[in-house]
Amino acid sequence: MANGWLKTKHIENGAVTNDKLATGVSRGVVLVYDVTEDGGSSGTYTLTTLDGSAFTMPAGAISLSCRHIIIDAFVAVSGTPTVAIGYTGSTGGIKTAVAYNHASYTEDGITADSGGVRVWAESPVTVTVASNVLSAGRMLVQLEYIEQ
Repeated sequence: MANGWLKTKHIENGAVTNDKLATGVSRGVVLVYDVTEDGGSSGTYTLTTLDGSAFTMPAGAISLSCRHIIIDAFVAVSGTPTVAIGYTGSTGGIKTAVAYNHASYTEDGITADSGGVRVWAESPVTVTVASNVLSAGRMLVQLEYIEQ
């Protein structure tokens, strides 16, 4: 750094976290829903980060893009449960409820969900299961957002 310039090689891996970014800079998070760990009965489940930490979208945040990746296909105990991705106050605000065996929930599939969603109050990202019970399945939700 003899010339006063800071180069990326001088920044430690993992040193630039979402908390250190300025307002308006795109941030990202990967969340997980695992039926065997979180539950699969009819109800709403709060998603956590890959390391199990809680995640809350800040008030005023705008989702730029979201996609979900099915790691293990959902399995129903009986009937046809539906699965939606959303946040507090909007169950299907990111992905409207569709049947657990819908093409968008195909194992190893990556599906783009809605972007341009504004969260007016602090809110966790949630998965809602309705109409029946899931016994297995695992999905990642990748969310890119900006804070206002």
